[in-house]
Amino acid sequence: QYRGVENILQLLLAAIIGYSLGSVSFATIISRKVKGIDIRKYKSGTAGTLNVWRLLGPKYGILVACLDISKGVIAAAIGYKIAGEAGQMTAGCLSIIGHIFPIWFQFRGGKALATSFGLYVFIAPIVTIPLILLWLALYSILRHSARVSLITFCCVPIVGWIFHLPRQKILFLGIIGLIVALKHIPDLNRPRKQWRPQPSGKPERSTPYY
Repeated sequence: QYRGVENILQLLLAAIIGYSLGSVSFATIISRKVKGIDIRKYKSGTAGTLNVWRLLGPKYGILVACLDISKGVIAAAIGYKIAGEAGQMTAGCLSIIGHIFPIWFQFRGGKALATSFGLYVFIAPIVTIPLILLWLALYSILRHSARVSLITFCCVPIVGWIFHLPRQKILFLGIIGLIVALKHIPDLNRPRKQWRPQPSGKPERSTPYY
């Protein structure tokens, strides 16, 4: 009985740490520091890598991507240290929820692409490169990141099955993929527009698109 209570407390700790890490919105922080804006009010209206890339340029887009990926990796690593694979999955899943609904930033975050890839890197690195290549290949054809992301993350269980991952991992990665895919559904019918980074000054606000 004592062991059972201890396991629950460990998973709770992993969940709290994962959610807290995921709630650190690097896109929002960096956009405020660099241009003095709230990135969630511009372009696609989300605090993520692609929106930073559009508004601040590739340098800051890559920086945010690396930081968001690290959130998924660190959350899963800490969760594993606390409670093994169960803690790893708990902390990882909550880091995704935290990124989408960050407690530190009025519960308005991003779509968790980079954070979920970081989680995949730690839990099942063998599927990461195929998923990235799939995303890039689809984007070269469709040129619409919401549709591409939806298709890619729906394919996660298939990629896991191809690489003979254990059923438990396939199920977990599929659930994460489903969460991320669902976040992109509202943007599927938004038209793709041309964009370019703003070299100086504050960018003009625009109707959200993806």
